[in-house]
Amino acid sequence: ELSTELSVPLSILFELSMRTGDLPLQWKTANIVPLYKGGSKMSTNSFRPISLTCLSCKMMEVLVKQAILRFCDESDIIQNFQHGFRRGRSCLSNLLTSIEAWTSALEEGFEVDVVYIDFRKAFDSVPHQRLLHKLSVLGIKGKILDWIRSFLVGRKQRVCIGEDKSDWVDVVSGVPQGSVLGPLLFILYVNDSLQELDCGKIMFADDVKLWQVIKHPSDRDALQNNLCKLQTWSERWLLDFNVQKCAVLHLRPTNYPIPQSSRTYHLKNIQIPVASTQKDLGIWIQSNLKPSLQSVKAANKATGVLHAIKRAFLAFDEDLFGRVYGTFVRPHLEYGIQAWRPWLAKDTACLEKVQRRATKLVRGLKNHTYIDRLACLNLFPLHYRQQRGDLILVYKIINGLEKGLRFEDMFQWHLSPHLRGHTMKLRTKMSKLNLRSEFFTQRVIQQWNNLPQSVVEATSLQMYKQRLDNYMRPLSSLQV
Repeated sequence: ELSTELSVPLSILFELSMRTGDLPLQWKTANIVPLYKGGSKMSTNSFRPISLTCLSCKMMEVLVKQAILRFCDESDIIQNFQHGFRRGRSCLSNLLTSIEAWTSALEEGFEVDVVYIDFRKAFDSVPHQRLLHKLSVLGIKGKILDWIRSFLVGRKQRVCIGEDKSDWVDVVSGVPQGSVLGPLLFILYVNDSLQELDCGKIMFADDVKLWQVIKHPSDRDALQNNLCKLQTWSERWLLDFNVQKCAVLHLRPTNYPIPQSSRTYHLKNIQIPVASTQKDLGIWIQSNLKPSLQSVKAANKATGVLHAIKRAFLAFDEDLFGRVYGTFVRPHLEYGIQAWRPWLAKDTACLEKVQRRATKLVRGLKNHTYIDRLACLNLFPLHYRQQRGDLILVYKIINGLEKGLRFEDMFQWHLSPHLRGHTMKLRTKMSKLNLRSEFFTQRVIQQWNNLPQSVVEATSLQMYKQRLDNYMRPLSSLQV
């Protein structure tokens, strides 16, 4: 309501701040709210500090961030293996890229050793002067660099829990978590961390995965050498590892004939723990790459939320249920599903059971069949939504809407001139292992190839979704 009145004084303030390379003192203070991230609640290491900062400063940060991103895009500065805090890249693109490489190697009969790297308090440990030096080397100079220097140096913060507040303390390192600019500054700081490594590598902000396909005993040494290179970078740029939170996964099919691997890896002369499961950007990865554990975890999380909702609401009408279920429950069943979509009947039933149970909460529907309850609530079976999500993602990859997933890394065109159907068919690939044939880049090919020409030739994503729904909706009630 006051946008017109505020725009002029704010623009004057922003222009003055950029011209002088200085920030008002209030812009350089933050109230820290601890956000629980798992582990013992008695340990401060189990909480992530989130900075609550001045709103007008956040608005200025947006302008600075846009200018830096524009420069980075034009100069192609940010490495392709970084999927964090970048438009067109996400946790899903990170997971799909890595699991595509892993399942391909397992299909060829090789093991894959994956090392998950955990930096110790990465965002809070970034040295300011080293960060400013890196920004200057990248070409970020002049008034913007002066403004960033003022943004980082001389900050104060205090911890706030309820009505209690700590004393103000000086901030001597780190980028503010909860700020607009902080994440971008961090990924620019670690931009060269994996640059010299010659193994499989991918990042999401400070989450790092390195891997090596084990074709020969020397491949273990190659991965260890890359870990040593990363350690050298860490020591030079003062970002330490928490080795006990790092993990090694030896990926192998369940029926692999060779005994369990004894290969070990080290950081800082400490052996990295070997795990059989690892939480990867919110998804549980097993050493056999089956999605069974993730299916159970997702179903349990959604069920827990569902129980909490039942305690909060005495009854649901159809409209309220649709909004509450779609906002709080179903996202737990579908987060990152393209990367781990289950294929075993017990796993798909585990997920669908949550929705079956949830739809019985609506007044008057408890004694109806599941398919009737879905029809009354204008919902669809989860397997329908999963298939629809697969096909939408294929369209986005083909049309360059997913910057982190390149078509040539995922699919191949079927170039035969004698094919029936539409003209954008993908090449079918044969697979021996279920974990490969049921992975996204394999399972979706036949579904895509069967679509009508009118669907695949849609000129916008919105048009594609509408035509896809019109084609798929009659199939939604099958196999419930």
